[in-house]
Amino acid sequence: MPSPAFRSQAEAPGLARHLIASVATAVVVAFAAYAVTVLMLFAANGASVQALASLSDYFALATVIAAVLLLIAAVIRSFTRWYFALIAGVASGVLGAVIGTVLMVSGSGGTVTGDLLWQIVQTLVGINLIFWVTTTVAATLLGPLVYRAVTSGGRAAVQRVAYVRLPAGNLASNEAAGAAIEQDAADQQWDSYVAAFTAAGWSVLEVEAADDEAHAMFVGDLAVVLGDVAVMTNPGTDARSRERAAIELRLRENGLAIERIEAPATLDGRDVLVAGSLVYVGVGAGTNAQGVAALRAIAAPLGLSVVAVPLSGTAQLTDAVAALPDGTVIGSPSLVGAPSVFARFLPLPAEVTEAPRLIALDEATVLVSAASPATSALAAELGYTVVTVDVSELEKLGASVDALSVRLG
Repeated sequence: MPSPAFRSQAEAPGLARHLIASVATAVVVAFAAYAVTVLMLFAANGASVQALASLSDYFALATVIAAVLLLIAAVIRSFTRWYFALIAGVASGVLGAVIGTVLMVSGSGGTVTGDLLWQIVQTLVGINLIFWVTTTVAATLLGPLVYRAVTSGGRAAVQRVAYVRLPAGNLASNEAAGAAIEQDAADQQWDSYVAAFTAAGWSVLEVEAADDEAHAMFVGDLAVVLGDVAVMTNPGTDARSRERAAIELRLRENGLAIERIEAPATLDGRDVLVAGSLVYVGVGAGTNAQGVAALRAIAAPLGLSVVAVPLSGTAQLTDAVAALPDGTVIGSPSLVGAPSVFARFLPLPAEVTEAPRLIALDEATVLVSAASPATSALAAELGYTVVTVDVSELEKLGASVDALSVRLG
């Protein structure tokens, strides 16, 4: 089996980091709303010390209630999408103001009757208006920033994580391969593939192994990461669908929001190519129109545009094209039916028929399969540092460098 050396990489603490991020988000948003509300009303009331003390006391309970509600919203990952954060802000601000005022009246010995409750509700367009509005604004604008900063480890640079899965132990006996597979060589090549990520500064996280499923190591077929959202694909085959659960669990544990492509929509991860703010999706045997529409609905709120690419003469889109770090799409003219669909397309030499097996490691470095020498040469000519990996044993099963990992960053 492959060496466990990559396990020494510091893994994101998953659930623990998510909970810390949730607490931090709730506290920051609630305190920001409290501070802005008190200061605005303090200024409006002549900036007197007495007014400051009174306002601070008045909004204290509302802030605590709002913080609890914001924490619940953060725990269920409402701050991964701006519109969920907006809803969380409105609900927390309104309920915090109303419940806080009710508790304050009850605590001072008053009886909350129906008429009094209605009067309290009316304060939402009075003294409590600024509180719930500032809570909404802070939750929508500030909440996602805090949540993402904490879940990414507080680093200014983009966090790069590669999710991988150990090769099965039965590769040598796999009848689906077009040629005999040498298990030890396959394991060593997989180790080299993982080492390329760690050497480039990526964290490498393992999905639970599936030792009897030869294709389970192709995690890139079953999940695509867009921003902080993991899209669980649906290649349309029951055998591959069974492999999704462990991948989804690993992605969810590490703070990614999960979206799923469900039947009758089909989507194969190898039909998806992200190039900057554009997401190209091949439409063919593994991906249908409903799959494209479903992915478009997920991508749009993230500021990404989905471009459908009709496929002809190739099984998956990434068998024909690859994206350089600057968003330029490269490919062999013999494999690309309509290069004009790509915003920026650079062809390989006309005589080249190889698949451009390439993925970006960072803004200046690309990882290329040893089976794609023309791709390596073109990338080097364009000034990129090329890291070459030999995955020939794994390619006998139809592997590609992009299918062997799910990448965040």
